[in-house]
Amino acid sequence: MRRILFLSVFVLVSLVLVSCVVPTATPSPLSTPTYPPSPLSTPTPEPPGPIPDDPYIPPWLNLSGGAQMDFSIAGISIALLIVGIVEAAKTFGVTGKGSMALAMGLGVLFVGLAQALTQGAIPPAAVPWVELVVTALAGGLAAMGYYDFARRLRNGG
Repeated sequence: MRRILFLSVFVLVSLVLVSCVVPTATPSPLSTPTYPPSPLSTPTPEPPGPIPDDPYIPPWLNLSGGAQMDFSIAGISIALLIVGIVEAAKTFGVTGKGSMALAMGLGVLFVGLAQALTQGAIPPAAVPWVELVVTALAGGLAAMGYYDFARRLRNGG
């Protein structure tokens, strides 16, 4: 059980570190330098047009457009965050159906939060604070996992 907690926390820390390195989806014009095109570079091909409607594809599976659901907040995977929180709650005594209910509630909360961020339902001034809370939560889970890992190393396994 502790190995699962350590693994989930390790993955969360890795995602936090990667999210700090990977640029955001909308970088500011000041942070992104523009370079003239190289004479050696090949022109990028035009993206293909929309996928034509196929009578054999059901309408609910039409891949030609629509919203894409992003299951991450501030670059942190919601699924891994939920696993980390539930595993941390188990160390505090949450067991059985309580952990299942916690996972379900967290899933509804975080997926709803991600959808609200994607759709712009949260005011733009609050978005950095929401991302700060989610990132801090992932960092806290990572610290718990590293502390547990160091304690096991000190005690001999």
